[in-house]
Amino acid sequence: MSAPDYIPFSERRRVVLLDGASEGGSLTDHLADVRADFLSRGYEAVVIDLKQPGSDARLISEVQSGAVRFCYGLSGFGSDLTVTHATGTANFWNFARTPYVGAMPDSPVFMPPRHRLVSPWILFLYTDAVHLEIATAIGAPETARALTGQGGIAPATSSAPMSGRDIAILYAKAGGDPEEIRAAWSGFPREQRTLVEDIVEASIWKADASIWHVAREVARGRVAEQDMMSDGFLFLVCQCELYVRRARASRALEELMGSPVLVTGGDWAHLDWTGAKARLVSRVSLIELRALFARSKIVLNAMPALRFSTHHRVVEGMLYGAAAASDANSWLDTHATRDAYIAFDWPAGAVRHAVESALADEAALGALAERGRKFAIANHDAAVHFDRMLRTIDEFLERCDTQRG
Repeated sequence: MSAPDYIPFSERRRVVLLDGASEGGSLTDHLADVRADFLSRGYEAVVIDLKQPGSDARLISEVQSGAVRFCYGLSGFGSDLTVTHATGTANFWNFARTPYVGAMPDSPVFMPPRHRLVSPWILFLYTDAVHLEIATAIGAPETARALTGQGGIAPATSSAPMSGRDIAILYAKAGGDPEEIRAAWSGFPREQRTLVEDIVEASIWKADASIWHVAREVARGRVAEQDMMSDGFLFLVCQCELYVRRARASRALEELMGSPVLVTGGDWAHLDWTGAKARLVSRVSLIELRALFARSKIVLNAMPALRFSTHHRVVEGMLYGAAAASDANSWLDTHATRDAYIAFDWPAGAVRHAVESALADEAALGALAERGRKFAIANHDAAVHFDRMLRTIDEFLERCDTQRG
């Protein structure tokens, strides 16, 4: 039985958001949006920066207060916290018997140990069906998982016409030299190096493909089925993902160096900028990035071999009235249709041709952008997405109350 003063999690109104170290402060930016979403719905929302001194004591104080509904971390940040007690070490959320929710935008091949955590107090939320498939295959059944889909993070506030937008093409991408990734493979055993190279060759310029499924197909007969769930195999797929991401990102920008592209942040020193019309500026915050979306005619995207979802920049670009240009895949073609986004595949010159053709007819570009905006508002509005996430969390909290009771 619960103590008389126990308040069920589902009735509490205080949410703890876990912050920490991240590239360019992206985690902090994201949590600012999430906090605003909670506050607008009448919740209390506090941020604990786990990299700050005293954060451990503050977190413990919060979960012991009896007021916390759940704790939240992007990319599972904080899900793997541990606590040392009299008989050993335990996962913090198991020990504290407190719900934790992790929003998981990336493939589990990047941080498999987090997706393997065993806890009835943890819920992981996925934007991509294949990511959920991988996590379910490698993870424990005790840990809850759900698919919430992709949504905008903040509500769009601008639908300026194309004639009023002063940025022709916006490219918000981290970049990086793909050959730096390949160079590390020289230290792999020959079998592993050959496998990685074969997976990359089979997936790199194939737009409508899931790299996880390509990797499993290429590895069949070379890697035992059970070993495809091992951290070792997931690491090799992660290497393929990294290479494909960088190679696609680089080709997209390389083809548009002679076009008026505004590139925000990232490592692009490996490209030749001699005589380029493209312009590189420092990374900007999410708030500043959205202001750029609202000024852009085209928001450019290059996906990391996704087939059944898209990147948030496509959805948010659409919400801000820009035309989204992205490598084509089944998800976009089925849900948005090619009338609502600028599609390209990966043959040499395809990105340049698709983008420059779209820019050449401003009226048609504006009509396409408006169709994309209507699609995004109807299916990926930030408020609708957030409320959908909250309903999934509420179901999880009911189970946690049963366990606690």
